[in-house]
Amino acid sequence: MKNMPIRIMPAVLCIGFLAIACDPEAEEEKKNIPLIIENNSSYTISNVRWKDNSITGNYGSHQLSPKAEGRASVQCGSDYLYFTREGTVVMNLRTANTITVNATTRFTLTDATMVVDTTQETNTGALSSIKPPMTTFLTIKNESFSDLMDVRWQGVAFRSNAVESSIPIGSAVTAGVEPGASYIFFKRKSNPAFARTKEVVVIEKSETKEFVFIDNTLIVEANNPDNTGALKDMTTTVVFFDDAEGEIQGYAERKGSTYYSVTGDLPYYGGYTYYHPPYAGAGKSIALGGIADAKLRLSLNLERKAKLSFRYANKDYENNTKGAAFSIDGTQKETWQGNYNWSYLEYTLEPGSHEIVWTKHGYYTYSTYTLYTYYTYLSLDNILVFYIE
Repeated sequence: MKNMPIRIMPAVLCIGFLAIACDPEAEEEKKNIPLIIENNSSYTISNVRWKDNSITGNYGSHQLSPKAEGRASVQCGSDYLYFTREGTVVMNLRTANTITVNATTRFTLTDATMVVDTTQETNTGALSSIKPPMTTFLTIKNESFSDLMDVRWQGVAFRSNAVESSIPIGSAVTAGVEPGASYIFFKRKSNPAFARTKEVVVIEKSETKEFVFIDNTLIVEANNPDNTGALKDMTTTVVFFDDAEGEIQGYAERKGSTYYSVTGDLPYYGGYTYYHPPYAGAGKSIALGGIADAKLRLSLNLERKAKLSFRYANKDYENNTKGAAFSIDGTQKETWQGNYNWSYLEYTLEPGSHEIVWTKHGYYTYSTYTLYTYYTYLSLDNILVFYIE
């Protein structure tokens, strides 16, 4: 009987520790539990996420090749692991079983892992054997002079080279698709123009269709529909474009600027974060701000008249009276203070040199006892400059 308290106390302490670690209210604004995903399958996977947390690999990559690891800092809980299986037949999948996180957690994905097709959840099987249940297929064949990058039809990705997300010259990719009508969107390798087919590609139910890209295929610049031509010959009118989805663009100055898709991409330690979700609720956007003054500056030298357009949203802490601003060549064009939902602006730029600047004032408040920090952000997306003559 004398030893009984000694045996009971560690169990009580352990239960108390777990309750603190996994109390949702205690962790309301924090994501600090490591979740590690080890890809031991023979597939490259992308868009890996758990409870809206993006799992990223080395250098922030959103693809995990075979034998690669990805990780995220998350709150405790349970959810499926969602991801895209790359390869000749691309599929959006989730694990058949949930992954529970209440401490540092490692999950290993293998060819034998049981998964579910998120487009039709009755379709289940091992990662290496599951196939789309669709009877409608589109084959895209590349017989042009250039590798085709980021090829999509109705949101379905076509790629035989997952590392570059491309259909190389002489390759073809088949994917199961839903019947419908859409352009095929793509980029030519080493060419900044985001393009689409000039004609809509229509696929009927239970049809198998093939589309072949050749040098003379008529295409349209997606960001400037007035610019059309043959795939081999069409030159871009776009001077600058940042949709926040690719690599960091050629800004003249970046201070307090980053790309984000979820709260965990932005600082929050010891403070409160005020920001708008990414434009259209998906993908990534640009966050400009924090607790210090931030600036994003774009320098242009235009040969002809051009148009500048961008999307923006703003959030401030209630006592921040400085907010954000936008200027062209030193002249202030817009100011934003408080809460602005996603909106659109465009301006005409004359030939010559221009300085395009977005600024965001940081904010913090100090008392005798406590330093309160408020991370506030101006969000930007689809910054586009293209010639109009």
